[in-house]
Amino acid sequence: MRLCKQMQSNLRQLVDGSPSRNVNVGLWDYPIRKGSSSVKRMLSDLKLKGACLENSATYASERRRLRRLYETFDEKGKWISSRRTPANNLDFLVWDSVPPRAVADNPDKPSLTVGKRIIQEMQAMHEAAERRQTEANIRNAREVVKSHWHELKNTTSSSGSIVPRLNEFNALPVVHALLKPKASDGEIDELSNKDSTLNKLVNADVATWEERTRAQFRKILKIPIPKKNQPVDPDTVPPLDRVTSLFECTKCSCVGLGLAQEGTLTFRSAIKHRCKTAPAKKFQWRPDLFRPDSIGIQIARHAVEASGRTEAKTNRKHMDELGPRFLCKICTKPIYLTFGSLIGHMKRHTINDINKTFEYQASVSDLDLKQITSSNGMVEARSRGVKKGFNSTPTSQDFFVCRHCDKQLLWNGLVSHLKEKHRFSDIRDEDFYPKPKPQPKLQETTADIAELL
Repeated sequence: MRLCKQMQSNLRQLVDGSPSRNVNVGLWDYPIRKGSSSVKRMLSDLKLKGACLENSATYASERRRLRRLYETFDEKGKWISSRRTPANNLDFLVWDSVPPRAVADNPDKPSLTVGKRIIQEMQAMHEAAERRQTEANIRNAREVVKSHWHELKNTTSSSGSIVPRLNEFNALPVVHALLKPKASDGEIDELSNKDSTLNKLVNADVATWEERTRAQFRKILKIPIPKKNQPVDPDTVPPLDRVTSLFECTKCSCVGLGLAQEGTLTFRSAIKHRCKTAPAKKFQWRPDLFRPDSIGIQIARHAVEASGRTEAKTNRKHMDELGPRFLCKICTKPIYLTFGSLIGHMKRHTINDINKTFEYQASVSDLDLKQITSSNGMVEARSRGVKKGFNSTPTSQDFFVCRHCDKQLLWNGLVSHLKEKHRFSDIRDEDFYPKPKPQPKLQETTADIAELL
């Protein structure tokens, strides 16, 4: 009991801030000083910033030591009581006067005092909390910006304007500033308000980008810039919206997902283009990646002339309204094509004289209905993983008819057949049509009919 009373007396001196001297409390050896502590002030500042003192490993270790000091035992070592309440709050300690622990307890930096170790741990916790908050703000900003980007795409598609890809949209000056770590949450929330200044600034950036991009693509096609105040015929189609404004990628020579049937890139599809082998996040879209699709332009111009239209007054909608009126003169069997499939199909063949490749059928009565049975979008659907209607098991009834030789095959057999016999490495919608399935006959008895009545 004498030892326990001595320990409690020393702890009371420690709390009261007695003059500087060594106080032997068994497990601790403190040089106690009067006055305020610089470490104590730093601890208070860190608490105000949200750092939790109880999460410090060193603080928890020292609190356990102090709790053991408050435990009271009798002379036989039997536990009597435990006054742990003062140990729950150690703010009264002058932390920067606590000497360093032994090397075994403090192997990293044995020269640091206990107070400095606690400060380091709390500063690390505060910095980690700030980083987590910053990352959360950035994630929220990206979600808001992406949502606004989708809204712009939906609204501009009907108006005729264009919106850059998401990566290029994020690189616009105003959007890039919003995605910085120091941007406040209040600013990003204004983006959803259509009348806000921030929304108008973003729209202005998009309009500037569109104007600059259109000028660069006009330069690629060598289209002269119109003079100011020059009268424009209302029936004239803008140069980049004409059916002869076609491009190809110089880096990958691919058209991308969903455009295999087209076989070329229009101005709007070039804006959305990403090279097949490039990762989505690392791909950097630039106008200088594209060049004129000379073969596609030649085919499109001949199709417009053959249909009796004018290039300057014809857009894609006008050509799609014609339907499958273009007859391929190179294939072994008559293949009728729409304008959307014409360019991709004709690129299969070696073109020496464009006038001998296909012709326009003016009269609908000249069309062979069997050859234009609809199979639009079937190849694209299969490439996206659709399995319904493409079953190739021996018991399957999903047969397809080859338009080049009228042979009936299942899907897997059709692909191999086109590659081996007809030498087409890429299967297209115009190469086949699905064989109509026989309708099941209804065998109704007199009793069944009576039941229905």
